[in-house]
Amino acid sequence: MSRPEDVPAIDRLLVLARRDLDRVEPGDLQAEVEAGALVVDIRPSEQRTRDGELPGALLVDRNVLEWRLDPTSPHSLPEADAERRVIVVCNEGYQSSLAAGICSGSAVLKNSVTICSVENELSRPY
Repeated sequence: MSRPEDVPAIDRLLVLARRDLDRVEPGDLQAEVEAGALVVDIRPSEQRTRDGELPGALLVDRNVLEWRLDPTSPHSLPEADAERRVIVVCNEGYQSSLAAGICSGSAVLKNSVTICSVENELSRPY
């Protein structure tokens, strides 16, 4: 068994970020949207161009995500609601895990979640 100091710090941070998050599989996105969830795509434009858009997803740059989703921020988006389930999407689940963990941990959102890779899922309708 590896010692904690042998595990890269970013891996430990990911474990902490994911500890209290629900994970939504890409195939479940449509049902989540129908139930009222907000899908937020934080992938860079290059990835969205290469891999395709997520229909109905709100595009938010990662560097401003917390301000856009915080309903108390003067820079929040109209869709931001502390009670609404928010699904943060990235290509492989790393960025979205860290972002959702920050939003959840700082009480910006009570219902922030993350999903895994959408990289190979975009050819399927959701």
